[in-house]
Amino acid sequence: LREYLRFEKVGFLPGLLFALAGLAICLLGNYPAFFLQDLLGAVGYQPASGGVETSLSWSSFWVDLLSTAVLVPVMEELVFRGVVFSGLRKFGTGFAVVGSALVFGVVHMDVTNVLFALVAGLVFGWLYARTGNLWVTVAIHGLNNGLAVVGAYLGLFVPQSAAGLVNQLLCPSPWGFWPWGCCSCSTGRSCWPPWPS
Repeated sequence: LREYLRFEKVGFLPGLLFALAGLAICLLGNYPAFFLQDLLGAVGYQPASGGVETSLSWSSFWVDLLSTAVLVPVMEELVFRGVVFSGLRKFGTGFAVVGSALVFGVVHMDVTNVLFALVAGLVFGWLYARTGNLWVTVAIHGLNNGLAVVGAYLGLFVPQSAAGLVNQLLCPSPWGFWPWGCCSCSTGRSCWPPWPS
């Protein structure tokens, strides 16, 4: 079991830096996914998972945050990095990173979610190989999913009339991750991570 679920000591500061850098790269994975969505949309493709309809209540926010930003990352990282990555590692680390990312991407079903999940899976796999600590990937996965939940419930935190502006201010920038910085999203849509499926 220890060969599959590794929790080697990383240290707080290096772990934090790995988590923030990994989150930044994952958030930048939205841009190829948006590009593919626009490209497929031009030929009439409609994504199967256009987001989750949410009732803006604090109770549903907390339930979604707990399930999506805590439970899902722990379970998915145990499976995809803990079991799949570790099982594929006998064929080489690079193969394990790419193989586990492909499997992770495919289970996210919709074409644009697959692309985003593939990018995230590559980041998670590389960082797991580099750090040997599953908690680093769980943290990145949880932060990413947490941002998606907050984006879906933005109306609870700010007036609806200001939600668009706040989304633009909190948008991941293609020039680096500055979560509270000012940036411009050229896509004209929500720049929060796609709602996890």
